[in-house]
Amino acid sequence: MTVTVDQHADKPRLIHNSSNDAGSGSLDVDINMTTFFPSTYKAEVFYPFYFSATTRPIPTGIPSTLSQDGASFDVTIPAPSYSGSSNDAAESAYLSVVRPGWITHAMNMGQRYLELNST
Repeated sequence: MTVTVDQHADKPRLIHNSSNDAGSGSLDVDINMTTFFPSTYKAEVFYPFYFSATTRPIPTGIPSTLSQDGASFDVTIPAPSYSGSSNDAAESAYLSVVRPGWITHAMNMGQRYLELNST
């Protein structure tokens, strides 16, 4: 996995805040500052640098539910969803399952990230 530093947030991230993947590639960030700071209820949407890319993946075959028995499933990324060779696209692709959880006091309670084996 590669971590890329992108733009900085406009609002401070203090004690009570949460952030979740919006499913579109953007990130919803909700803020509630308390204690020494006046309460404020604000939200931002973060758009990463690749959000407005002209070519974005359009996967097919994503199951609506997953079972705990480890049953396999096939996800396909059709050729119009990427540029360049299919081998290059396959080498840079990751498949993961994320359970968002909830966040308070800078700790994410219950979030799970699982990168799946892919070929």
